[in-house]
Amino acid sequence: MRKLISMIILSSLIFSISAIQIKRIERKDLLMGHWLSQFEKDSNNTYDRNFTPTDPPPSTVRAAAEFNPSTAVIVRYPLGIPYELVVDLSQEIKVITIVSNQSYENQATSNYQSHGANMDNIEFITAPTDSYWTRDFGPWFEYDGNNEIGVVDFPYNRPRPNDDNFPITFANTYNMNLFGMNVEHTGGNYMANGMGMAASTQLVEDENPNLSTDEIEQYFLDFLGVQTYFIVNDPNNTYIDHIDCWGKFLAPDKILIRSVPQSHPQYNEIEEVASYFASQPSPYGTPFRVYRVYTPNNEPYSNSLIINNRVFVPLINSANDQAAIESYQEAMPGYQVIGIVNTDWDIGWLSTDALHCRTHEVADAGLLYIAHMPVSPEISADSARINCSITPFSGANLITDSLYVAYKINNSSYSHLNLISDGENNFHATITSLAPGDTISYYIHASDESGRTENDPYIGAPDPHIFHITGDMVAPIIDFTPVESLTTEDFPYELVADVTDNNSVSQVVLEYTLNGETHNEEFTNTAGTTWTLNWNPVGVQGNDVIEYKIHAFDNANPPNEATSPIEGFYSLTVSAVSNNDVTNIHSHTNLIGLFPNPFNTGSSRKSDSTHIKYYLHNNDTVSLSIYNIKGQIVKSFSNLPQSKGFHNVNWNGTDNSNQPVSSGVYFIRLSTKSISQIKKIMVIK
Repeated sequence: MRKLISMIILSSLIFSISAIQIKRIERKDLLMGHWLSQFEKDSNNTYDRNFTPTDPPPSTVRAAAEFNPSTAVIVRYPLGIPYELVVDLSQEIKVITIVSNQSYENQATSNYQSHGANMDNIEFITAPTDSYWTRDFGPWFEYDGNNEIGVVDFPYNRPRPNDDNFPITFANTYNMNLFGMNVEHTGGNYMANGMGMAASTQLVEDENPNLSTDEIEQYFLDFLGVQTYFIVNDPNNTYIDHIDCWGKFLAPDKILIRSVPQSHPQYNEIEEVASYFASQPSPYGTPFRVYRVYTPNNEPYSNSLIINNRVFVPLINSANDQAAIESYQEAMPGYQVIGIVNTDWDIGWLSTDALHCRTHEVADAGLLYIAHMPVSPEISADSARINCSITPFSGANLITDSLYVAYKINNSSYSHLNLISDGENNFHATITSLAPGDTISYYIHASDESGRTENDPYIGAPDPHIFHITGDMVAPIIDFTPVESLTTEDFPYELVADVTDNNSVSQVVLEYTLNGETHNEEFTNTAGTTWTLNWNPVGVQGNDVIEYKIHAFDNANPPNEATSPIEGFYSLTVSAVSNNDVTNIHSHTNLIGLFPNPFNTGSSRKSDSTHIKYYLHNNDTVSLSIYNIKGQIVKSFSNLPQSKGFHNVNWNGTDNSNQPVSSGVYFIRLSTKSISQIKKIMVIK
């Protein structure tokens, strides 16, 4: 009996030891830290990375964003994620598991099956790896000018040769073009918004001391189509300096950034980076919409994974877990937000190493791509044209009946407008019958014969593009070049004015004073926005001085009025003697022009300006001012005596407080002792 008991105990002990050994085998590769070991630190500078630089992809290049459509998720076995996540992912998307040999593949298959994974969506790729951080060493994806997907490889910032080689193995396995960008980097410190912008911490500069910032940006432009690369100081001040530890692009114009209480040692740094992004223009021309997730104890909530219409958020059984879920739900309406607690391993979610670090999405090679610049948030118009391009990267035909704009006005139900082809995959639709005070929500829908269906924005109706119709308080815009001198022989003289308005223009009137009498004459709408008047003042004689002004009225109720000039009158001197040089632009004081017009105030790193050129016929005191559409002065240049000749003033798009002005129409007014001239300029961002 004692012998039997001893054998049972021994068998149990052997089984326990065997189970422990299996567990250790499964987790032996996990012991390599997210950080550099001392050995790796010592060898990092002398380590010869297996990397081959190449030419960049064919232009035009666009980097895939995490929230763009994906076909798979890459993980590595032995896992660093719970089986629950594999099971959830496999229900709707392929899970590509990296294994180093057949034995690991068999183990993974058995474990996936026992946990209930959808094995139809499980694929394996055999490759040696050094760790499970597929985010850090995995491939980056881009779409090039030939409508093909490609893998961008880079020298991995860890001396781990197997990990470093994996993007090459992946590209070869899945027959994707491979491009080598010679910038040492890591995926945890890179995020793209899918529309020409990306962000990293200063780690990318620290790890590439042989490259200038301009050279790094050029690489990102050439290989990933990144036109604006935000490189910011890491606000967490941790060993890892990865951007996914505190921030995440959720859409082209949305970014999630962690928040902490004021007592937190990094509070100021975190708020500074949140304010920075809130001040930066998104690809839509509007500032980024910044959403916050509360992480008072350094919870890793920003280290999440977006896969199509689902968001997987790492949870740690904290009192703040539910608030984190709600933060994502607020920022991403229409998405399914799924919390994942890591209980399968002793190594759970860490503040610097969580769910995002251990997974990597695979961009859709046959993407049905809708490119669209949303309507401005506020417009003054009774209609809005929606422009887009739709490109099926699969090569499949678009389904014509599926191409439409879904829109609703205020709280009505959605209606559909069929998209009209403009050729070469370009389309448009026009939403009409809009009125001041209306709020319009819309999204673009498309399908192709590959079976793909997409919306822009991606989630469609729950999170559409939105714009508002402002009340008609905007006066017409009058573009008119005044004349300062004429002869009696020049009459009748044709005056030409270009007058635009959010409502149609109803009337344009010339008011002038001659010999103490005031007269009014109406312009005729000649074509489009062009109004003309054959002006022949009765009784005009040599040496007469005529004061004149243009008035324009729109069809609003009550109508809005605009005048040119905004203040005062133009002055015209009439000569009795013909003078062929009298209208020569260089013979009299004149506001010659603005270049460029429109002008773009540029990105966060570079600023453009417009050149205001004018000519003074005599020494004079000059006043130069810029007005907004409401007639308010936004920028004044000093009243200074200036000498005869050409002058040039640069305006960089800032107001008198050196703050950037908003996009829109402005008026530049040149005033001297004798004349006042105005020209229109458009500022865009």
